[in-house]
Parts: sequence; C-alpha cells; structure tokens
Amino acid sequence: METGHRQDNPPTRRTVRTNERRGSPPSSDFTVAAWLRLSDKDGAYTILEQRGAHQAPFRLGNDPEHGLIFTFTSADDPGATVEGLRSNVEPPVDEWFHLAATYTSYSRTASLYLNGESIGSASLNFSPWNAPSAMTLGTAITGTLDEVWVYGRELVPDEIFALMDSSSATTPTASDDGSTARAQAASTPFTYDRIDAKTCKKEYTGKRTYGLLKNRFSGCLRSTAFVFQPDDESDPQDVIDPEGSWTLDFLYIAKTYSGRRGLDTGGTTTRDIWFDVYLGFEYGGNDPLGNVEDVELTVGMNPPANQTSCQHVTTFGGSPQQNHISKKIKDWDVLYDPNSNEIPHVGTFRFRAPAANAPATRKNREDETVDNNVAGVGDRISDCVFNRYATITYAPDAERVKWTHGQSSKDIAVRCDSANKEQVSRTTGGCTLPVTPSIRWQMDRGYNEAYIHYWKACYDKADTFPKNIGKTIPGCAVNETERPANSQFLWRVGEPRKGNSNGRAVTRCRSLWPSYGTNGQQCDEYPFQSAGNRTVAEDQAGNFSVCAMPAAPNETAGNLLGRLFNNDRILHEDVFFNRFSGRPDPLPKMEEHCWPGHIRKASGYYTGTTGP
Repeated sequence: METGHRQDNPPTRRTVRTNERRGSPPSSDFTVAAWLRLSDKDGAYTILEQRGAHQAPFRLGNDPEHGLIFTFTSADDPGATVEGLRSNVEPPVDEWFHLAATYTSYSRTASLYLNGESIGSASLNFSPWNAPSAMTLGTAITGTLDEVWVYGRELVPDEIFALMDSSSATTPTASDDGSTARAQAASTPFTYDRIDAKTCKKEYTGKRTYGLLKNRFSGCLRSTAFVFQPDDESDPQDVIDPEGSWTLDFLYIAKTYSGRRGLDTGGTTTRDIWFDVYLGFEYGGNDPLGNVEDVELTVGMNPPANQTSCQHVTTFGGSPQQNHISKKIKDWDVLYDPNSNEIPHVGTFRFRAPAANAPATRKNREDETVDNNVAGVGDRISDCVFNRYATITYAPDAERVKWTHGQSSKDIAVRCDSANKEQVSRTTGGCTLPVTPSIRWQMDRGYNEAYIHYWKACYDKADTFPKNIGKTIPGCAVNETERPANSQFLWRVGEPRKGNSNGRAVTRCRSLWPSYGTNGQQCDEYPFQSAGNRTVAEDQAGNFSVCAMPAAPNETAGNLLGRLFNNDRILHEDVFFNRFSGRPDPLPKMEEHCWPGHIRKASGYYTGTTGP
C-alpha cells in the first residue's frame, strides 16, 4: 500500500515525468512544474533549462531582484532579448513549495503558479525557439528539487491544483490495468463542500457536541437569545415565558481553508476562520415589541482572553472588521420575514491564527513536549476555541437575556497548522474543524484487489495472512459505514515508522510469496504502513494483514489514501478510519485472491506457526 503516494519519495531525489516527451519544445504549448525547498531567496537560481549554444529558450527560477521568474529569450544569441514574467514574489525559504509554469503559444503568454495559485502572467513580443539538447534539472539552485513534471500542453488551473495534490493531470485513457481509474481519481480537482444556512436550519437537531459539522472545513452552530421582562422581580433569571419574550435564533456557518485555493478576496489568509451569521428565526410572543422593542441586543464571538495565538481580524478589505453585531429588537425584527424562504445574512465574524504566534512547543500523542514553532520551524499548530455570547445594553425595566445553545457545546474548537510537504501538499497552511475523517472504499474503481483485501482484514480476519484466528485489526467502520469507537481509529505516522512497518510487511510477503517482487506484484498491507497502530508488538502478534497483488490496484489505493491525507489535512498523529461500499460478491478466499497459485504453504505465516 501507498507505493504510489508521491510524498513518500525521498526529498533529495530528482525525478522527471513527462506527458509526451522529455524537453517539450517551447515554441508550442507546455507546462513545467516541480517541488522545491530553497535554502535562501537571494540566489539567481535556475530550476530547469534546455540550452542551445549560447542561450536557453526559457528559464524557470528565481532572481534576487525580481523573485520567482519564468522568462524567455528571443534567439540563441548572446545579445538576445529576454522577456517574460518577473513576479516580484519571493520564494518560501526552508520549506517545500510547488512551482508551476505554463506557456500558451497562440497568445504567447507565460504564467506562473506558486502552491497552486496564480502569481501572474506576461505576454511575449516574439515566439520562442527550440533547443535540441536534453533538459537539465536543478541546473543552478541551492536547495532540494523533487518531482519535476513536463507536459506538452498548457495545464488549466484546476489541473495545476490536481498536480500539486500528488496527482497526474494526464487525460485518462482506457486500459485494463486500472490506470484509467488512477488518473481519474488523481486528477479530480479539490473543492470545498460547504454547508449552507438552509441546510443548517433544517438538519440541526439532536445532541451535537460541536454543532453540525459537515466536514473538516465546514460546519454550523446554533444559538438562541431570549430577551424578556420577568413578570415577578423574585423570579430567577432563567425562568422564561415564551409568549412574553422575544426569541431570536442565530446560525453560525463556520468556514476554514486548506492552502490558498478558494481564498476569498479582501486579505484572507490560509489560517483564517470565518463565521457567517444568519438570523434563522425570530418570534415575538403575544406582545411583539411591546416591552422590549428598544432593548439593544448584541451577539458576537470571542477567543478566550488568554488565547494569544488566535486573534480577531480587525481590518478586512480596507474596512474595519468587528466580530459582534448590535441592533435594537425592533431592528432585528425588520430583518426577518416569516413568509420568506430566505434566511437573512446579518454579518461575518473573522478570526486568524498567524503562524508566527503558534506556541513554541506542544504535547504529542504520548503527552511528550515537542517542538512546534522554534525559530519559525515546525508544524506551527494553534488550537483555537471560540465562544458565542449575547448581551443587552438597554434595560430600563430590568429586561434580561438568556443565551442558549441547545444540546451543543458552547465553544467551537478549530486547529490551524502550517505543516510541511512530508505531511500535506498545501504547505501554506490551513485550519480544520474537529471532524474525524474517513475514506470510503468502493468496488469497480480500479483497485478491486485492494478493496477485497481491506474488507477481509476488517470483517473476515481469520482468513488473512499471517494466520491468527484471534487477531484484532483497527480502523474499520462498524457495519461497513458507521463510525467505530475512538480506540479503533487509525492514526497517521511518518518516517521512520512507516518504513519500519513496511519492512515487517515485506518480510511476511517474501515468506508467503517468495518471488512476488520480481513478477509484477507488490506487497499490500493493512493497517497501512502510515498507521501508527502498527507496532513491532502488534505485527509480531499477527494483528495485520498482507497480500501480494499487481502494482496497479495497490498504487491506485495508495494514491487515494494520499489524497485523503492532503484533502482533509490529516497530519501525523491525526486519526481516521475506513468505510466500505458493501461486501464483495463473490468473496474469495485470501489464498485464491493474493497472487493465486503462488503462495508457499510451508511458510509459518501460512500455517500460523510463525509469530502468533
């Protein structure tokens, strides 16, 4: 598993992958892209080039005065004209970033993308020329280069995003080995699936600890304000007569981001948290406005006073920003029309967790203190908590307000981070809501062999290898789709633990299928090598499963798991689990499923005499 996951490549490795041929001619449409980690921003760097006798047709790199550049020369001549894009955008330093450049021949336009976002375009006054020599990688840089891609066409922005997400932007073509499914799964652009106010109002029922959370980047909260005048001075404040009070129901639609994609205008950063506020309902009882029409009701949100890493945004789009709204009850009343299907939007609360303000250290899963933001290096995780409040500022007759949250928690927790490329491809940062992510595996998507293996490991453990009738394997949804107990979640790890787990799996595969590695087969494993649940003790007890299978389904499943990590921003130590679309039919025996006819029955992992 995971052999097709690009982020597993060693960071010092230089690789090139071409859509058509190495060194696509600059006189036609083309795209070049790479992952980079530069040691400084002040060098005259050339990331890749294809030289003639005196010049290179184009240069992708960095200039000390102009930042990231994508320039062209008019001819292979020492005095040739140089034109193109000089972005004036400085490259990140000491962190991985993705750089892509496209050239469109019909308009002679050069464009540049940093971490999937456009940083400018420029038109040329000449057509580029061709150089017959081979392309060189890392021609002149101080740093590390990985995963260079060359395409003989212009990739559109969504394809640039997909390429950054560990995926191939190649147009899928039919094949029998699963490559169509691999390309389709990999090239699907990531979009945010946001909840809207109508859905929040309709579906917000029952007990919800953190509100109605749709996914890691979208959710909603609901709070109700009762403004009333007690009938009797001796009544406690929380005794409310609904017919004698003014009731206002507020919806807070939470929105976060992962990387720069989809950022709203006005100065939004990747570590911003937004709450769009709606007036979902209001009711004036038997005496609308009679006693409380001039009472001013303020609703707002705050981070705790001692939470310095998460802050109010005070200016947005050039205008002052406030994270509270104050109106008299009679003015709130004007906003809501009970005869309309529209839910009025009353404001947006904006918060930010700057990476520079992240705590220097944090506690890991084992409750050990680890570096988090030492000299600007680390995951720079900030755990933010926001509470909602309601107050009244005019109460001549002792009007009161009660602020309730139904059956949900009063506070909402958000985590922001700036993790590196080894964990997620969107290294510019992001924030997530407290949702446990899952991956839903499906049959007939180009990885049936892997699907059957995972399903068997979860629900037919006795018929898996290594043999151990009493084995326990975590990470599996209850009844294929329902969330398991917290103790059964998988949790993610990186190197060296991944490599160690894979090494133990390979040992079992070599014992069971001795020549699998030289016959087009790969060693698939569940739980995955990236699961921290895989320890030496657990593997020795046989609490996992291995299966020799063709490379295509194994790599397809690995790429999909990698997309889950990227798209849901799953960092090291984050939990996740697996769902399934149904029981495979027919359901084969593992001996007949894993490289049929080649298993070595003398292996102790087959008989159950080795290990457990």
